[in-house]
Amino acid sequence: MAYASNGLSGRRSRYQTNFKITSPPLLDWSAVPALLVMVTALLMAVTALFTFAPDPRTNANLPGPPALPFLGTRWLFWSRYKMNKLHEAYEDMFRRYGPIFAESTPGGACVVSIAERAALEAVLRTPSKRPYRPPTEIVQVYRKSRPDRYASTGLVNEQGDRWYHLRHHLTAELTSPHTMQGFLPNLNGICDDFLGLLRVCRSADGTVHGFDQLTNRMGLESVCGLMLGARLGFLERWIRSMARLSGSSRPQRYIEPLCKARRLFIR
Repeated sequence: MAYASNGLSGRRSRYQTNFKITSPPLLDWSAVPALLVMVTALLMAVTALFTFAPDPRTNANLPGPPALPFLGTRWLFWSRYKMNKLHEAYEDMFRRYGPIFAESTPGGACVVSIAERAALEAVLRTPSKRPYRPPTEIVQVYRKSRPDRYASTGLVNEQGDRWYHLRHHLTAELTSPHTMQGFLPNLNGICDDFLGLLRVCRSADGTVHGFDQLTNRMGLESVCGLMLGARLGFLERWIRSMARLSGSSRPQRYIEPLCKARRLFIR
């Protein structure tokens, strides 16, 4: 019994010693990072509420969905609408806000949508020597990073005087009948192949399933035909079966990343 009691007292003293050594600190610093993140987010939100303002060049009386700081009206496509059904989204917004309404981009720029014929005609007939068109930022950044290859960011992405200079020197060549005639044979062949693809994919009752995917492939083939001057085979019925060289085909190498990007934006 004496031996057992000595062992028990030894264990007690050891437990007491461990308890004293591992006593909790006076301050718990584990919640400090989360607290800093919350305070930073709160300060950013308060700053945005006081500094965010719509584009002053537009009429403030235009109807439209409410805009949020940093998000503009893009939040609608995360809650009420879907990016793969833009036609339904804008049909609903025209029904809610009328034939002319305004949206706001995450940067605060105003985008006016028009469904009224007279108003659209007035906009198109209004002379504007240097109109503004939002550029494609990723192309703009890449071209600026490669001045050894690109003298500008391109006609689509330039603004102001540089855009006017490019347009003034390129319009005559781009809109000439001779230039148009050079593209017609290739585009006619693409249209014929697209119609043939629809016939092959049409079911017995005349329904073409996945029509949007087929039109996307037709758009890719058209753009590549105009820009690269070559057919890449996006309108082949089974693209994966075209792999002959090195285990993969040239169209397949283009279409797989594009499909992945499209699924990310639509998801």
